[in-house]
Amino acid sequence: MAKKDIKKVVLAYSGGLDTSVILKWLQTDYGAEVVTFTADLGQGEEIEPARAKAVNLGIKPENIFIEDLREEFVRDFVFPMFRANALYEGVYLLGTSIARPLIAKKQIEIARKVGADAVCHGATGKGNDQVRFELGYYALQPGIKVIAPWREWDLTSRTKLLEFAEKNQIPIAKDKRGEAPFSVDANLLHSSSEGKVLEDPSKEAESIVYMRTIAPEDAPDKASYVEIGFEKGDARPRC
Repeated sequence: MAKKDIKKVVLAYSGGLDTSVILKWLQTDYGAEVVTFTADLGQGEEIEPARAKAVNLGIKPENIFIEDLREEFVRDFVFPMFRANALYEGVYLLGTSIARPLIAKKQIEIARKVGADAVCHGATGKGNDQVRFELGYYALQPGIKVIAPWREWDLTSRTKLLEFAEKNQIPIAKDKRGEAPFSVDANLLHSSSEGKVLEDPSKEAESIVYMRTIAPEDAPDKASYVEIGFEKGDARPRC
């Protein structure tokens, strides 16, 4: 499908710098109407700011979709993963990746609802997430057009992203202007920090890497006990 034939796109939108740039890029490079989808997976306070940013970037209120997927995420993805003891590369539990098929599913549902020609994600061109998103799209709607900006555009550095954002009056948080020390992804299941300084084992990560825990040195000198039971293989808290 040629660019000129794409009239409407459903974008997986977090409200962050990358997907805000992608939103504007779709409007300018494709000339397409953009529909945003933000999944509430328990990541915290990012949801309503994402709506406000979408409105600020010219998205019509009826083209902004925000869905609370926390229960479906845990019931249909997290618990089955635990029951199967699914491990990434046989080493650690899936956290970020397990949510991608659910996001893809909802994007396709919205695309059908609004009559979109394409769906779009913000995964990089060298990461596994592009595969997770796109196999989900094609499994549910084989003929859908998938737009992957990181495989198409020339905004190949953080500097270029910031320049594009400033040129197109995309708000940039102060802490986004400098080089981020590492990448963070969060949902109801986990918080993941990776890349950059964390890839150098000779450097000790700053304490800001602890999002849901604290450094061992700062932990209280007292044990805490949590009791968890299981019902048909699913974890249940014991009161």
